[in-house]
Amino acid sequence: MHNKLFYKKLTEWSDPELVFDTLFKEETDSFWLDSSLTNNDNRFSYMGAEPQEIYSYMLKQSSITIQTNKRTKLVTQDIFHFLETKLKKHTIISDKLPFPFIGGLVGYFGYELKELTGAKTQFQSLYPDSLWFLINKFIAFDHKEEHMYLVCLAKDKHEADVWFEVIEKKLISMRKNHNSHDAVSKKFAKNQDFIFARSRQQYLNDIETCKEYLRRGESYQICLTNTITAKRNTDPLTLYKILRNENPAPYAAYFRHNDLAVLCSSPEQFLTIDQNKNVRTKPIKGTIRRGHSIAEDKKLKQQLKNSKKDWSENAMIIDLLRNDLGKVCKFGSVKLTKRMAIESYQTVHQLVSTIEGKLRDEVSVIDCINACFPGGSMTGAPKLRTMEILESLEKKARGIYAGSLGFLSFNQTAALNIIIRTIITKNNELSIGTGGAILMDSVPQLEFDETLLKAKALLESIDKAVYTTPMHTVFLALGSNVGNKKHNIKQAVVALEKHLHEIKSAKLYETKPMYHEDQDLFINTVIKGQTQLLPQQLFAFVKNAERELGRQERFLNGPREIDIDILFYDQLVYESVNLIIPHPRISEREFVLKPFTDIDPEFVHPIFQKTIKELYIDLSKQGKDSNS
Repeated sequence: MHNKLFYKKLTEWSDPELVFDTLFKEETDSFWLDSSLTNNDNRFSYMGAEPQEIYSYMLKQSSITIQTNKRTKLVTQDIFHFLETKLKKHTIISDKLPFPFIGGLVGYFGYELKELTGAKTQFQSLYPDSLWFLINKFIAFDHKEEHMYLVCLAKDKHEADVWFEVIEKKLISMRKNHNSHDAVSKKFAKNQDFIFARSRQQYLNDIETCKEYLRRGESYQICLTNTITAKRNTDPLTLYKILRNENPAPYAAYFRHNDLAVLCSSPEQFLTIDQNKNVRTKPIKGTIRRGHSIAEDKKLKQQLKNSKKDWSENAMIIDLLRNDLGKVCKFGSVKLTKRMAIESYQTVHQLVSTIEGKLRDEVSVIDCINACFPGGSMTGAPKLRTMEILESLEKKARGIYAGSLGFLSFNQTAALNIIIRTIITKNNELSIGTGGAILMDSVPQLEFDETLLKAKALLESIDKAVYTTPMHTVFLALGSNVGNKKHNIKQAVVALEKHLHEIKSAKLYETKPMYHEDQDLFINTVIKGQTQLLPQQLFAFVKNAERELGRQERFLNGPREIDIDILFYDQLVYESVNLIIPHPRISEREFVLKPFTDIDPEFVHPIFQKTIKELYIDLSKQGKDSNS
């Protein structure tokens, strides 16, 4: 039975940031396609959480992990073909709503998917190469009319009405408790810990290499990029709220899956496709800073307009995208509808062109994306040979950066941006991609300066993010039955101190082996600590600590240097399915968060009477421990 489309138009407008903060702030799988700088092209934004399914694609394995709230399974398939099947299976044709997204797929295509469109790649992304949520419930905002809509794909009206009622009650409570929107706390810290993947000098050298390729006629334009990274313990939503204030953009987005978050303030549209198969792309080529005064700003704008180099950059990409669209559009329908228009943003002026066409009847949304991906403004021309040159120079995967993020709707519409002006966060590691087009008349130092200009708002947003992450109470059981057991436990505590604070410990205990009677006795302790990590992050961290300390070198349920079980996290019970982790036996208790009351009281009592320093003294004592 197919789902039907139900919606409810709300009479009262609310600030989208406040709505997201109220409804979805704590959700580990959430999205906000955020037109934070609304224009006529993009007057709608969408937000939601609790996807029905999650699809995570790894290019090198050609595998898709499909996660639902009940199970996880792996399929081997090309992500484009997989999404094509999903869109066809759930097709709903409707013109009831004023906006194009009625439910469907929200996510991203990473840059390395170029391999599926004819290019080659030897480097592997640090993140899923493509990640999508199957969305059947969301909130839409019409910024022009200031209307809000609750949208639900459900089997019947009752199912939709239940969700509408829950959301409306939360919105009423929100308005009652928030008379005004609290501004995000800011403080300029000026931390100088940003690391460039390639140094300034290396980037300048690479520009000269690009120009040699141009001289030989192997390319006409090469979009050379660099990566900036930093380590910061910053809440991604707080950082995104600062970013959208510092650098509002029409194709912005906040997209989060567990400990991975994409914080995007993109000014560039990759593709939009409507229900009549009209397709549009708006490449950006040509960037200049904003002025410090009205007069200077006007002068800089005119300078960009008159720049022969920037016009050349843009003209080449226009021809490239005309060619891409020509592969899938009706003959004669591809037209340049706007040439070299200047769009102004908080920190820069940009030179933007618009190309439109009409897809052939047999061409699908996915066919069009496949023909045009990755966006030509992020490669150069000709596309395939230029991507080979870029691969040889950049020497690493771009990952999510330079790909596309947005929605693929069940009514066969789509809207995707180019992922630029974006911060990627994962486990407190922050990454920013930045770059520019290299032509024969490029001045290397000016090109490098342009990469800094494009990253400026992102770097300043990171430095302005002041946030104290809520602390969570966790209990971990540590056990060892191989070698110097006390030393093993001490090493584990040292490793865990990286993300645990205020650690207290139980006494040391000896317990019999659970599975193999011929094994040596376990020595155990339980530690209590505070952490800023969310459950999935804590699991990943502990799993890695075990691996580094020797657990993975031994077989399951057998001898091991260290065994670390997560027993308890706040007052919450987390099922293993929510953590997407292997869980062969509940008795093994490997990485299963359990309520404290479920733990054998004899094992944990008397508990947490010792400081970590006192535990270290116990661990240093020679001879058999008496606490059995």
